[in-house]
Amino acid sequence: MTTSSLTSKDESSLKLFMQRLNELLASSIVKNPPKQIFSMSETIFGGSRKTEVIFDGYKEEAFLAFFTTFRQFMMEKEQAVYFDKVYQIILDNCDRDELKNWAAFAKSRWESILDAAPVIGFEFDGEAFTNRKLLKLWLYSGRFHTDIDKADRWNNMPEMMRRDAELSVQAATPRLLNVLVILGSVIRWWREATTEAVPPLHTK
Repeated sequence: MTTSSLTSKDESSLKLFMQRLNELLASSIVKNPPKQIFSMSETIFGGSRKTEVIFDGYKEEAFLAFFTTFRQFMMEKEQAVYFDKVYQIILDNCDRDELKNWAAFAKSRWESILDAAPVIGFEFDGEAFTNRKLLKLWLYSGRFHTDIDKADRWNNMPEMMRRDAELSVQAATPRLLNVLVILGSVIRWWREATTEAVPPLHTK
């Protein structure tokens, strides 16, 4: 592993990021995806340039178990592996521009997915939802944390709208996981100080 001036907390964050990511990749919903309804392709850092995500909705119990770990990358109060924090560690400390460029690409993709409209677009109380707003509502409506206002809002949704919302959360998740893989690859290449050439960044 390459030497650096990283603090012990930053080192721990990078290690925990990789551990949690590996846990996600070993989960049943990643290894045994459901039947196909639609597919999407995303650029992957290193190795194969594209992966096809096949999706048809996950079993609720398996998805909630997966999200127990996945939410740690998304919630700011989960300080250890929160995406923005780990991205900033790379930006502030990595001395390889090509890896920082890949990290910046991952950050851009992460924000783009979160700010996009859900796969099943809908409005509630006159408000159009992005994936970011929908995920916050879903996370804080009682599954992992409870915000009274968000829980009330979720519970006041018609049942069919709640089903559409849950499907949209599930549909966004593989794309966000793909971005975590990109950032994880940046960490691996940086910290292992590999001499292999970094694949060129393709933005189109």
